[in-house]
Amino acid sequence: CMVWSKDWPGTGDPLRASHELCLLYTCEGFKRPNAKTLDVQTCKPVPTAHRVHSAQKPVSLLRMMLEFTTARGDTVLDCFCGSGSTGVAAVSLGRRFVGIEANAAIAEVARRPSKPRHPKASCSIQ
Repeated sequence: CMVWSKDWPGTGDPLRASHELCLLYTCEGFKRPNAKTLDVQTCKPVPTAHRVHSAQKPVSLLRMMLEFTTARGDTVLDCFCGSGSTGVAAVSLGRRFVGIEANAAIAEVARRPSKPRHPKASCSIQ
């Protein structure tokens, strides 16, 4: 488990969360077992005006998490892929991506970002 420190207070009453827990699961263990990183990563959230999804994560945060836990050619699964930020990060690092999104309209948005930028990548949003 990693903690994403947003460096910015979230919404809420009476407590305003400035962090989120990031759960990382792997079938075969972390690909870089000797690499060291902090369990708390600070990264500014995607500005509200640029968000496609209310829970959209910054691609830079997701890239760091994927670089630490996966290797080129691995498959990354995001069961709640929303706008597809994990897919953009995965494909840009040479990983295959499978995303699952229940909302059809949001899933359609998630299909768009990785295709024009990475046309040869394997990317599937269900």
